Amino acid sequence: MSQTTKTEPKTEPKTEPTEPETESHKDPACLRRCLLCGERFGSAGPHNRICKRCKSSQVWRQG
Repeated sequence: MSQTTKTEPKTEPKTEPTEPETESHKDPACLRRCLLCGERFGSAGPHNRICKRCKSSQVWRQG
């Protein structure tokens, strides 16, 4: 008797995204990039786009 072997279909390996989806407007609290320095920071929501370090700078205070 001949044996039949079942072969699994070849699939592409799952790849992780290089950066997680963090700029979502649907997620109120997430990591966002500061609009002044570009560093990621823990944002309280879409209204919070400047990191604490930049908010404490003279540039931010002078407007």
